[in-house]
Amino acid sequence: MKYLFLLFLIPSTVFAKLSHESEISSVVTGGNSNVETYLFKSSNQYEVQAMTYRVNGRYSYGEAGEQVSAREWDFTLKVERMFSQSFAFYIAEFVEGYRFQGIKARYNTDTGFKYYYIKSDTLNIFSEAGVRYTVEDLYGSEPTRYEQKGRLYSEINDQPNKNFSYRVWLEYVPNFTNTADYLVIHEASITSILNSVFSLKFAFKGIYDDQPVVEGNKNYDYTYTTSLVARF
Repeated sequence: MKYLFLLFLIPSTVFAKLSHESEISSVVTGGNSNVETYLFKSSNQYEVQAMTYRVNGRYSYGEAGEQVSAREWDFTLKVERMFSQSFAFYIAEFVEGYRFQGIKARYNTDTGFKYYYIKSDTLNIFSEAGVRYTVEDLYGSEPTRYEQKGRLYSEINDQPNKNFSYRVWLEYVPNFTNTADYLVIHEASITSILNSVFSLKFAFKGIYDDQPVVEGNKNYDYTYTTSLVARF
Protein backbone atom coordinates (compact mmCIF):
# COMPACT_ATOMS: atom_id res chain seq x y z
CA MET A 1 0.00 0.00 0.00
CA LYS A 2 2.80 2.44 0.80
CA TYR A 3 4.09 2.15 -2.77
CA LEU A 4 0.65 3.01 -4.15
CA PHE A 5 0.60 6.07 -1.89
CA LEU A 6 3.98 7.19 -3.24
CA LEU A 7 2.72 6.79 -6.78
CA PHE A 8 -0.18 9.12 -5.94
CA LEU A 9 2.20 11.76 -4.55
CA ILE A 10 4.52 11.50 -7.55
CA PRO A 11 2.23 10.85 -10.50
CA SER A 12 3.42 9.79 -13.93
CA THR A 13 4.94 12.63 -15.98
CA VAL A 14 3.98 11.15 -19.34
CA PHE A 15 1.25 13.74 -19.80
CA ALA A 16 2.85 16.47 -17.67
CA LYS A 17 2.90 20.12 -18.73
CA LEU A 18 5.07 22.75 -17.04
CA SER A 19 4.75 26.50 -17.63
CA HIS A 20 6.50 29.51 -16.12
CA GLU A 21 5.93 33.27 -16.33
CA SER A 22 8.13 36.01 -14.87
CA GLU A 23 7.19 39.67 -14.75
CA ILE A 24 9.33 42.68 -13.89
CA SER A 25 8.81 46.44 -13.94
CA SER A 26 10.75 49.37 -12.54
CA VAL A 27 10.59 53.16 -12.53
CA VAL A 28 13.56 55.24 -11.34
CA THR A 29 13.67 59.06 -11.42
CA GLY A 30 16.44 61.40 -10.22
CA GLY A 31 17.30 65.06 -9.92
CA ASN A 32 14.58 67.17 -8.31
CA SER A 33 12.49 64.09 -7.58
CA ASN A 34 14.01 60.78 -6.41
CA VAL A 35 11.51 57.94 -6.78
CA GLU A 36 12.15 54.24 -7.23
CA THR A 37 9.45 51.60 -7.76
CA TYR A 38 9.98 47.91 -8.48
CA LEU A 39 7.66 44.97 -9.11
CA PHE A 40 8.69 41.32 -9.38
CA LYS A 41 6.19 38.55 -10.10
CA SER A 42 6.54 34.84 -10.80
CA SER A 43 3.83 32.34 -11.81
CA ASN A 44 4.52 28.61 -12.14
CA GLN A 45 2.07 25.87 -13.16
CA TYR A 46 2.53 22.11 -13.40
CA GLU A 47 -0.21 19.93 -14.89
CA VAL A 48 -0.19 16.16 -14.78
CA GLN A 49 -3.26 14.09 -15.62
CA ALA A 50 -6.15 15.49 -13.52
CA MET A 51 -3.92 17.47 -11.13
CA THR A 52 -2.70 21.07 -11.42
CA TYR A 53 -0.13 22.58 -9.04
CA ARG A 54 0.46 26.34 -8.91
CA VAL A 55 3.19 28.33 -7.13
CA ASN A 56 2.98 32.12 -7.48
CA GLY A 57 4.84 34.98 -5.84
CA ARG A 58 4.87 38.78 -6.04
CA TYR A 59 6.95 41.54 -4.44
CA SER A 60 6.47 45.29 -4.86
CA TYR A 61 8.76 47.94 -3.35
CA GLY A 62 8.96 51.72 -3.65
CA GLU A 63 11.01 54.61 -2.29
CA ALA A 64 10.42 58.37 -2.51
CA GLY A 65 13.10 60.71 -1.25
CA GLU A 66 14.96 57.81 0.43
CA GLN A 67 11.82 56.92 2.40
CA VAL A 68 9.97 53.65 1.83
CA SER A 69 6.67 54.51 0.14
CA ALA A 70 5.38 51.07 -0.85
CA ARG A 71 5.99 47.49 0.22
CA GLU A 72 3.69 44.62 -0.71
CA TRP A 73 4.23 40.90 -1.17
CA ASP A 74 2.29 37.68 -1.53
CA PHE A 75 2.87 33.97 -2.06
CA THR A 76 0.39 31.32 -3.23
CA LEU A 77 0.50 27.54 -3.23
CA LYS A 78 -2.56 25.98 -4.89
CA VAL A 79 -3.60 22.43 -5.87
CA GLU A 80 -6.54 21.61 -8.16
CA ARG A 81 -8.14 18.27 -8.96
CA MET A 82 -10.30 18.02 -12.07
CA PHE A 83 -13.33 15.72 -11.83
CA SER A 84 -14.63 16.45 -15.33
CA GLN A 85 -13.89 18.77 -18.26
CA SER A 86 -15.63 21.61 -16.39
CA PHE A 87 -15.54 20.86 -12.67
CA ALA A 88 -12.63 20.93 -10.19
CA PHE A 89 -11.90 21.02 -6.46
CA TYR A 90 -9.09 23.19 -5.06
CA ILE A 91 -7.16 23.88 -1.87
CA ALA A 92 -4.76 26.80 -1.47
CA GLU A 93 -2.57 28.67 0.96
CA PHE A 94 -2.27 32.39 0.20
CA VAL A 95 0.03 34.56 2.36
CA GLU A 96 0.24 38.34 1.88
CA GLY A 97 1.66 41.46 3.48
CA TYR A 98 0.82 45.15 3.03
CA ARG A 99 3.11 47.46 5.01
CA PHE A 100 1.10 50.65 4.53
CA GLN A 101 -2.23 48.94 5.14
CA GLY A 102 -0.98 47.84 8.57
CA ILE A 103 -0.83 44.13 7.68
CA LYS A 104 2.43 42.39 8.60
CA ALA A 105 1.25 38.99 7.34
CA ARG A 106 -2.18 37.65 6.44
CA TYR A 107 -2.43 33.84 6.18
CA ASN A 108 -5.38 32.64 4.09
CA THR A 109 -6.33 28.96 3.85
CA ASP A 110 -8.82 28.36 1.01
CA THR A 111 -10.87 25.42 -0.14
CA GLY A 112 -13.67 25.28 -2.67
CA PHE A 113 -14.85 24.39 -6.16
CA LYS A 114 -14.02 25.66 -9.62
CA TYR A 115 -16.26 25.59 -12.70
CA TYR A 116 -15.06 26.21 -16.26
CA TYR A 117 -17.65 27.70 -18.62
CA ILE A 118 -15.06 27.52 -21.43
CA LYS A 119 -11.67 25.80 -21.20
CA SER A 120 -9.27 25.78 -24.15
CA ASP A 121 -5.69 26.67 -25.08
CA THR A 122 -6.63 30.26 -25.98
CA LEU A 123 -9.79 31.03 -23.97
CA ASN A 124 -10.63 30.24 -20.34
CA ILE A 125 -13.71 31.51 -18.52
CA PHE A 126 -14.30 30.17 -15.02
CA SER A 127 -15.60 30.88 -11.53
CA GLU A 128 -14.51 29.72 -8.07
CA ALA A 129 -16.56 29.54 -4.87
CA GLY A 130 -15.25 28.50 -1.48
CA VAL A 131 -14.50 29.28 2.15
CA ARG A 132 -11.45 30.91 3.71
CA TYR A 133 -9.88 30.86 7.16
CA THR A 134 -7.69 33.90 7.84
CA VAL A 135 -5.07 34.61 10.49
CA GLU A 136 -4.03 38.27 10.34
CA ASP A 137 -0.84 39.48 12.04
CA LEU A 138 -0.89 43.28 12.30
CA TYR A 139 1.70 45.97 12.97
CA GLY A 140 1.72 47.76 16.31
CA SER A 141 -0.14 46.56 19.38
CA GLU A 142 -3.21 45.26 17.52
CA PRO A 143 -4.07 41.66 18.50
CA THR A 144 -3.88 38.88 15.94
CA ARG A 145 -7.20 38.35 14.16
CA TYR A 146 -8.81 34.96 13.42
CA GLU A 147 -11.66 35.15 10.93
CA GLN A 148 -13.97 32.96 8.85
CA LYS A 149 -14.60 34.24 5.34
CA GLY A 150 -16.07 33.27 1.99
CA ARG A 151 -14.61 33.70 -1.47
CA LEU A 152 -16.18 34.25 -4.90
CA TYR A 153 -13.94 34.66 -7.94
CA SER A 154 -14.50 34.95 -11.71
CA GLU A 155 -12.00 35.30 -14.54
CA ILE A 156 -11.83 35.69 -18.32
CA ASN A 157 -8.46 34.94 -19.91
CA ASP A 158 -8.42 35.21 -23.70
CA GLN A 159 -5.88 35.27 -26.53
CA PRO A 160 -7.83 36.27 -29.66
CA ASN A 161 -4.74 36.14 -31.87
CA LYS A 162 -1.02 35.41 -31.67
CA ASN A 163 -0.10 39.05 -30.92
CA PHE A 164 -2.59 40.01 -28.23
CA SER A 165 -4.22 38.66 -25.05
CA TYR A 166 -6.26 40.07 -22.19
CA ARG A 167 -7.33 39.02 -18.70
CA VAL A 168 -10.08 40.35 -16.44
CA TRP A 169 -10.89 39.02 -12.97
CA LEU A 170 -13.04 39.97 -9.99
CA GLU A 171 -12.87 38.62 -6.42
CA TYR A 172 -15.31 39.18 -3.55
CA VAL A 173 -14.34 38.15 -0.01
CA PRO A 174 -17.15 38.48 2.57
CA ASN A 175 -16.20 38.29 6.24
CA PHE A 176 -18.49 36.07 8.33
CA THR A 177 -16.73 36.97 11.61
CA ASN A 178 -16.96 40.73 11.04
CA THR A 179 -19.62 41.40 8.43
CA ALA A 180 -18.59 45.07 8.05
CA ASP A 181 -15.13 44.09 6.84
CA TYR A 182 -15.33 42.76 3.28
CA LEU A 183 -12.95 42.94 0.30
CA VAL A 184 -13.55 43.51 -3.41
CA ILE A 185 -10.50 43.05 -5.64
CA HIS A 186 -10.38 43.41 -9.42
CA GLU A 187 -7.79 43.53 -12.17
CA ALA A 188 -7.81 44.12 -15.93
CA SER A 189 -4.74 43.63 -18.10
CA ILE A 190 -3.79 43.53 -21.77
CA THR A 191 -0.65 41.90 -23.13
CA SER A 192 1.13 42.64 -26.38
CA ILE A 193 3.04 39.51 -27.40
CA LEU A 194 6.44 40.49 -28.83
CA ASN A 195 7.76 37.00 -29.62
CA SER A 196 7.54 33.42 -28.35
CA VAL A 197 9.15 34.43 -25.02
CA PHE A 198 8.70 38.14 -24.29
CA SER A 199 5.55 40.26 -23.94
CA LEU A 200 4.63 43.75 -22.80
CA LYS A 201 1.83 43.91 -20.21
CA PHE A 202 -0.36 46.83 -19.08
CA ALA A 203 -2.51 46.29 -15.98
CA PHE A 204 -4.82 48.07 -13.57
CA LYS A 205 -5.60 46.55 -10.16
CA GLY A 206 -7.95 47.89 -7.49
CA ILE A 207 -8.64 46.78 -3.90
CA TYR A 208 -11.66 47.99 -1.94
CA ASP A 209 -11.53 47.32 1.82
CA ASP A 210 -14.73 48.28 3.60
CA GLN A 211 -12.93 48.49 6.96
CA PRO A 212 -9.19 49.34 6.63
CA VAL A 213 -6.87 48.14 9.40
CA VAL A 214 -5.26 51.59 9.77
CA GLU A 215 -7.83 54.12 10.93
CA GLY A 216 -8.09 57.02 8.48
CA ASN A 217 -6.82 55.04 5.49
CA LYS A 218 -8.81 55.26 2.28
CA ASN A 219 -11.05 52.35 1.38
CA TYR A 220 -9.77 52.03 -2.18
CA ASP A 221 -6.20 51.35 -3.33
CA TYR A 222 -5.23 50.99 -6.98
CA THR A 223 -2.12 50.32 -9.06
CA TYR A 224 -1.20 50.86 -12.71
CA THR A 225 1.71 48.76 -13.98
CA THR A 226 3.62 48.35 -17.24
CA SER A 227 5.75 45.22 -17.19
CA LEU A 228 8.03 43.08 -19.29
CA VAL A 229 6.87 39.46 -19.19
CA ALA A 230 8.85 36.34 -20.03
CA ARG A 231 7.03 33.03 -20.63
CA PHE A 232 8.55 29.55 -20.90
